[in-house]
Amino acid sequence: MFQDVDLGIREFYEIENYFCKNLIQNANFDLQPMNIASAFVSSLSPTFVRNSDIPHWKTRGPYQREKPPIGTEGESIPIHILEKNGIADIKNMPAIVTSYSGTQQYQDIVLSDLRISEKVMDEIQPVIVAEEWIGTRFDCGNSYILELQLFRKNCDRPVHTKSLHINTRCLGNGVWRKVCLTMGHYGKGVRKIRFIRKGQDNQFWAGFYGTKFAFCRVHLQLPKANYK
Repeated sequence: MFQDVDLGIREFYEIENYFCKNLIQNANFDLQPMNIASAFVSSLSPTFVRNSDIPHWKTRGPYQREKPPIGTEGESIPIHILEKNGIADIKNMPAIVTSYSGTQQYQDIVLSDLRISEKVMDEIQPVIVAEEWIGTRFDCGNSYILELQLFRKNCDRPVHTKSLHINTRCLGNGVWRKVCLTMGHYGKGVRKIRFIRKGQDNQFWAGFYGTKFAFCRVHLQLPKANYK
């Protein structure tokens, strides 16, 4: 167990400052300065921005950024969650909404860039926790996948993968829900975490009626003796 690991000052500093901290960058999807095309879309409706560059994220497939999210019950997100993410109320909440053709977004977390040492990852092997809030429109079902991939240094193939699949039938209730995925006991050598999310509407409607993403988070936790 990690209690038996001989930790130095640096490792205690990492645990104090990086454990439970959100390792995702730009979790609220702040956009790059608009190009001509996205500026045109924004001038038509300031609520929507489509396919603009989102720093730190890689995207496959069309998506739309909504502020606030359309067609969902904002009251289903507790107020303390909004406040924790720096959002005063649901009207100021940003979200990514997916398309009928399917949308995937991912972000790589290189642990050395965050000054999380190899010793901590190899000897403590903290539990990796991924969380996100997902929304479903009241008038359209959708599908959602949350996935974590773990990589060794200079390796393009993941050594561990874990995913969570959720399908919501047509005519959902428009609520938001929190999803969570954890990984532990992954062995030595993990140097990069890839956070992946995928969404799609189930009725193939033209436009953006699929899964909505908000408040994504990846953090490390000290392992428990009974963790599996």
